[in-house]
Amino acid sequence: MMKTLFTIIFISANFLPDIGHAVETERVGYAYAQDSGELIYTETHNEIRKDGRIISDTVTYHDANGKLFAVKNVDYSPNPLAPDFHLKNSRTGHTESGKNRGEKYQVKFSESDQADIESKTLPLPEDAVADAGFDELIISQWEDIVADKPVTRKFLIPGLLSFYDFRIYQAEVQMKDGERSRVIHVEPDNFFYRLLGGTTRLVYAYDEPRLKVFQGVSNMRDAEGDNLQVKIVFPVRDIGVVSRD
Repeated sequence: MMKTLFTIIFISANFLPDIGHAVETERVGYAYAQDSGELIYTETHNEIRKDGRIISDTVTYHDANGKLFAVKNVDYSPNPLAPDFHLKNSRTGHTESGKNRGEKYQVKFSESDQADIESKTLPLPEDAVADAGFDELIISQWEDIVADKPVTRKFLIPGLLSFYDFRIYQAEVQMKDGERSRVIHVEPDNFFYRLLGGTTRLVYAYDEPRLKVFQGVSNMRDAEGDNLQVKIVFPVRDIGVVSRD
């Protein structure tokens, strides 16, 4: 059950400068199995930003053969840190979603098409984070994180229908291939949860909150319903403008 503590989607994190008008960009992440290094799937983010702020993101997931098997839609307009989202994996039947209801947040989760859909409406804690809202949290707290000031927030765990305290901190600055990067760790604030669940490792660009590598538990699942352990790489070359308003 503790694996579900890390089903939070850190996968769609990125940063783009304020460019004044509505812009659609496409960004691709390549997910490799941590044990074998084999490519498992790709995720393509179609993000719409207006006046430099993200409005929505449509994420399509394709297997190594290019077959579409999952789609996630994110609407940031109600709450940038806890956006509305809906994920459907047609291969496993796994679904999860979150929706703002004023000062509350409705969560739905199902492991498969054969399982019942669980639903719960939760009080929405101040500055709570859900799904891809993590991206906006990193951007808003970037100065504190790089100044070695840990940030603690309540994160939604859809599979557990609840929020849990997590902490985010800079673990190190690394040099690789002549380029500096910041390694940021995300882990449960509770010591015993950390022992059971481990740490998610994120590699960001040194001078801006642009995600380069995600390493940890994916929101995608295998045939047995277990979350995949992955390393997701986001090459700069696969970020591009699709259209401008």
